[in-house]
Amino acid sequence: MVNLCALLVAALSPLALAQPAKAQWHADLGKGYQQLAASTKALQQRALAYCEAPDQHDVATVRSAWQRAFMDWQKVRFVDFGPIEQDNIACQMQFWPDSKNLVALKTDNWLKSDQPIDTAAIAADSVAAKGFPALEYLLFDPRVTEDEHALPARRSCEFMQAVSAQIHTNANRLQRDWSSFETHFLSRPEYARTTVSAAMHTLEILRDKRLAAPMGLGGKARRNPYVADAWRSGESLASIEATLAGFMPRKIITSTVMAFSARMASCCTLPPITIPVAKAGYWCTTRSTNIS
Repeated sequence: MVNLCALLVAALSPLALAQPAKAQWHADLGKGYQQLAASTKALQQRALAYCEAPDQHDVATVRSAWQRAFMDWQKVRFVDFGPIEQDNIACQMQFWPDSKNLVALKTDNWLKSDQPIDTAAIAADSVAAKGFPALEYLLFDPRVTEDEHALPARRSCEFMQAVSAQIHTNANRLQRDWSSFETHFLSRPEYARTTVSAAMHTLEILRDKRLAAPMGLGGKARRNPYVADAWRSGESLASIEATLAGFMPRKIITSTVMAFSARMASCCTLPPITIPVAKAGYWCTTRSTNIS
């Protein structure tokens, strides 16, 4: 069987995709980062408003703000190059996979300790105590929502405000740095190949890790929904849809297939497209520093 993923990527010579396509990709991803910055700001503001006056605000409004911001993150999550590579920001935004339940462990440590909670303390801590999963645990998991630390408990509010502020800081940084990255992105031909490779790796991880593994498929002995991302909030499938929506409108996959077809049409008949198993991708447990 021809490895079409490898062939598709190999087909992307500097001439395979026109420069305007790369410019459009950069612009569209810039809009994605802009939306992420806006929705994380709304999340931070909603968390602050709730904690300042919990009698006047429902915690459900914070959950809704978390969901909107999390989906905006999913739309740009496939980008694994450029500014996102700095300071392990991807894992700061979403620590996953979490096979050892470190998110719960680290968050519980904060809620039960006497150490002051602020943005600097959170920034200095493990990636497992940051980002969307930490807030998801605080907002949705019965281990928190049904015990003494349930919002609007003081330390839970302090933690929520610090983590939401840190998420917004990282989102702002990604928006700013992606804009500054434009000249470099457009001037380097290899970024056409890099962008498509990121999308293809995302499809592989989506199939094998975000769908097959929780469902007990692909050689797994049993179903295990706890290996899915966003299982606490019940947003696993919605997050997958958001990831697909994030790069499909940018015609990254369409451009890839067109470029490949143009080079192959004169010499062979294409077999059905299959996506092979990924050997690279978004792995916080192996790529992160400071997860202990």
